[in-house]
Amino acid sequence: SSSAHSTNGALGAWRVFRMAPGARGRVAAAAPPTLLNRFAALTLRDGDDNDQDSAGSVGGENEDEETEEEPEDQEPPERTPPSRPTTKFDYFAVLDFECTCDRAGWPAHEIIEFPVVFVNASTLQVDFEFRQFVRPIERARLTAFCQQLTGIQQSAVDAALSLEAVLAELHTFLRTHRLVCRRADRSPEHRLFVLCTDGHWDILKFLRPECARKKILLEPYWQRWVDVRRAFAHEFRCSKCSIEDMLEKFGLDFEGRPHSGVDDARNIARIL
Repeated sequence: SSSAHSTNGALGAWRVFRMAPGARGRVAAAAPPTLLNRFAALTLRDGDDNDQDSAGSVGGENEDEETEEEPEDQEPPERTPPSRPTTKFDYFAVLDFECTCDRAGWPAHEIIEFPVVFVNASTLQVDFEFRQFVRPIERARLTAFCQQLTGIQQSAVDAALSLEAVLAELHTFLRTHRLVCRRADRSPEHRLFVLCTDGHWDILKFLRPECARKKILLEPYWQRWVDVRRAFAHEFRCSKCSIEDMLEKFGLDFEGRPHSGVDDARNIARIL
């Protein structure tokens, strides 16, 4: 699907996290423009620009380590891709998975909703979105608690693709939109993106362990990401907090349904 709406934050001091070798926001409250300028100076840790051109790696084999840090009667606004590399990245790919669960805990989570919201780093708008439900195969039946929490019905996942197929669909989506993860591949026609998450759970606790169990290869762009929750805490010198608490700091309310993956991702995008 596709959408075009503005994010409302002001960029702070971001850190990009990368898997260890071998395991291979912005604020809405009238923030000073210096924060945006600071974001333009974002750099990865020494050596991170030497992206590996590998086919991928099996997720979850080793522990990861952190490295440094519109009205309906009107046409939607035309999307404007970044015209030149004035920021470290051209797009922020904000994701938030929903997984199988139960009130009393769950032995092995499987992703059942896979949304990614792409924020244009120059216009601060959401230019496009990727969203698919995912069919669980280890425990195919969703619990009543899971359905109530996420709003995802059994029929939606029964008709969905497997995780491996959805990952392949995302890769095709990225190629269709000419998004690349290696800095050496960046050009006016090919935009550099980085993944963004609210904390480490989505990649380290959900995606990688499931891919390890199912022997699914992960593409190189899953090796690094921006932890928005940690970057927010670092910028404002506060404890790590929820999406709702981060939004509240900017005078914003959560829009949509909490624990809907796509709504969570859209609200994280507003914090950027």
